[in-house]
Parts: sequence; structure tokens; C-alpha cells
Amino acid sequence: MTRFLSIVFALAPLAFGAIRAYTARDLRVLWMAVAAGIVVTAVVLLRRSRANRSSMALGRALLALLLGIIASCVTAYALGARAWFGIVGMSFVLAFCWVLSFVFGAVARQAARAA
Repeated sequence: MTRFLSIVFALAPLAFGAIRAYTARDLRVLWMAVAAGIVVTAVVLLRRSRANRSSMALGRALLALLLGIIASCVTAYALGARAWFGIVGMSFVLAFCWVLSFVFGAVARQAARAA
């Protein structure tokens, strides 16, 4: 079940962006999702040590969330968005989905290793 939730939360930002791109012909949310995903993935994968390979520490998750929000906000602003409450709100949701995907993935790996 946790592996399924990991996949769902990984696909959610891309689905939001694809729906927005299709309905409004606006690619900003899709690019925001991609930027947040790249940054969150980089933070999670670069800080994984050999001794602690599958766990997702709270500090690393919060750092990934913060940097994902910043990357998504910068991308939105660079693409012409100017409504800051909307930018920050959408950036938070997109980065939070990516972080939750990695957290559920780490839980699924630990459960598989323990079984």
C-alpha cells in the first residue's frame, strides 16, 4: 500500500500540471512541478549515505520541501506569474507531494527489508 501511495504522490504534481496545460494552455504549473521534482529528488538522493540508505530523515525531508518550494516559486516567477499567494500555495502543494512520495517510498523499502 505504501508503494502505491508513493507512486500516486509522485504522479500527482505531473497530473496537476498536465491538466492545467491541457485545459488552459498554460505550461507554468507543469514546469513548476518538474522544477520541484528535480530539486527534491536531488536533495533526497545526494544526502543518502551508505549506512542509512533507505530512511528519510525529518530534517532531510524538510530541507527537500523548502528547496522544492523555492525552486518552484522561482520557476513560476521566471515564467511570468505574479500572484505571490498563488505561487507559494501551489509550490507548497507540488513540493509536498514530491516529498511525500519519497517518504512513502522509504517506508515501503524499510517494510520490504524487515519482512
